[in-house]
This record gives sequence, C-alpha cells and structure tokens, in this order.
Amino acid sequence: MKAVMKLRGEPGAVEVLEREIPTPGPEDILVKVGAASVCGSDIHAYHYARGFEYIKPPFVLGHEFVGEIVDLGASVQGFKKGDRIVSEAVHYCGHCLLCKLGRTNICENFQIIGLHFDGGMAEYAKLNARYAHKVPDSLDNANAALVEPVTVAVHAVYANADFGPKSVVVVSGCGAIGLLVGQAAKTRGTDRVIITGLASDEPRLQEARDLGLIAVNIQEQKLRDVVMEQSDGHGADVAFEASGSTRAFVDNIELLRKGGRMVIIGYPSQNVEIFATPLIRREITLQGNISGLWEHFEMAIELMSKGRIKTNFLITKYSLDQAIPALEDSSDRKVLKAVLVP
Repeated sequence: MKAVMKLRGEPGAVEVLEREIPTPGPEDILVKVGAASVCGSDIHAYHYARGFEYIKPPFVLGHEFVGEIVDLGASVQGFKKGDRIVSEAVHYCGHCLLCKLGRTNICENFQIIGLHFDGGMAEYAKLNARYAHKVPDSLDNANAALVEPVTVAVHAVYANADFGPKSVVVVSGCGAIGLLVGQAAKTRGTDRVIITGLASDEPRLQEARDLGLIAVNIQEQKLRDVVMEQSDGHGADVAFEASGSTRAFVDNIELLRKGGRMVIIGYPSQNVEIFATPLIRREITLQGNISGLWEHFEMAIELMSKGRIKTNFLITKYSLDQAIPALEDSSDRKVLKAVLVP
C-alpha cells in the first residue's frame, strides 16, 4: 500500500512510500482509508517545528481520517466489516490518574496516532477499536475526515468554556479551526461571535460572514471597538486563540471582561511574554485545549450530520501521491483543509 511517511527527525523528510498492509491484533480494526486530512500538527511534524521534537520517525502521518472496516481482531466487539469509522487522535492508557478522572485527552501516557505511531495517511490503517467512532452515511468521506478537528472545536466550546446566548465571544484566527470554533460557539445560542483576520484573509472572513459570524479585518477595524460595542463596554466573555499568534495571545487578554477566560488552541512558535498582575486583579483564566473526550467526538458527528457545523467549504482534495504539495499548500495557507483521497 501507499503511505505518507515522516522518515527522520528533521525538517521535511516526508515521502510517499510503499508499505505492507498492517495486520490487526486481537483488539484492532483494519480500515481501508477513504480520506485523510492535513492537520496543523502534521505541518509542524513536517517542518519538525519547535515543540514537536518528541516525535520518533519513521511513522505514517495522519490522525484525521475516515475508513471502512475490512478486517477486525477476534476480541473486537460493537463493530463489523463495512462500518465506516473515524479515530480519536489521542490514544489513552485508561488507568492513569487523569484517565480515572475522565481527562483521557491529557492522559499521562497518551500517544497520538500518526505522530507517535502509524496513522491514517495511507491506503490502509490499523487502530485499536477502543478509539473508533461510527459515522453515518450522511457524512461523505471528505467531510467525515474532519470529525477530529470539529471535535477540537466542540471540546473548546463545551468543555473548556462556559457561556450562553447573550455572551460575546472572540475567535482570533480565521483558519480552519477558528472557523469551526466560531460555528461551535454559535451552537450555544449566541449570535455575538467575533472572528478576526488580516486583509489577506478576506476570502476566509467572507466565509465567516456567510456562516453568521461577525468578521473583523484587524488591519482596517479596531477589534477592541467592535468587542466593546457588542458587549456594552464590558469586554468579551470568552476568547478562543486559534491562530498561534503571540500578538493575538496578548491582545485577547486585554479584550476580556473581568472574570473572562481565554481558551488557547493554536500553538505559538515563540515565547509569549505577559504581565501577570492585571490577570490576577481581573481574575482572568487561561485555559489550554487539546483534542476532545469520547462524548465530544460523538457530539461533533451529531452536529456535522445535522448541518449545524459545516465543513465542506473548507476542503481542497488531493491524491495520496500529492501529499507533499498538500502539506506545502497547507503550510503556506493556500488552502484551509487539504484532504488526501487514496
């Protein structure tokens, strides 16, 4: 089979190679991959970026994928050949303190499929059935491959923030995750979701407007003025940092009302310097966000199936042989979500 492999711990070093089809163990399922999308983490691994030194090549990239079960181990229950499934990204141990507390996404012994071990950018992929979720026929393969990033947005909005219909929400960054977070925020009932971008992001900002979000080009408008107008001068209830920008990280803190919360989703490539005293006096909460729990995957599938979170407009398709151009185009922000179709 063809597989997109990260071969060495250095920038680049990704090739499409021939590999043997994996053999499932007793608790595993083998899927024929229908589509696999490129995540920001794949781009970081491709460039061997700071913070991704933990990866241990060689391995097959890809944790956002969908496939049809073609074989399964003797101990697998609840699945059958022909089922279409997506995989959770974080594979947890189930017995550490965090797992016992229900925080499986930050398991003390976690491994990420497609970063710690072989993932789904291939014609076939193997995974433990514990981490599989069935997807309905109403989601085609290209859109189903985006269940995991939708889960990241759902986890951010429903687990790591608490707001209601009258809340003011800021989303910094109008990339794929930002646009998904904006949509997820609207499912909580608020119509005051502000998403930011630059002049070069105008096509993405227009997509945001079409989704019912308040899109702000921060090079032409003063974001603070928009936030204060929407919040009657109080500041935003919640800010979601989805750009990885250190400037946005700092600016978001200033946009929050007293007692506000910033949920950090984007990975900054540089250190962020902040003065802590105002945070203390204003009781500002800084909250990290990674992947999601079992229920958030199920919620993501439900919201996508009902059309409450849309993903089709994000997708640009590539063949598996075009994996390198897909990674490059994603890195250069030429596309929102590159989806590889074997």
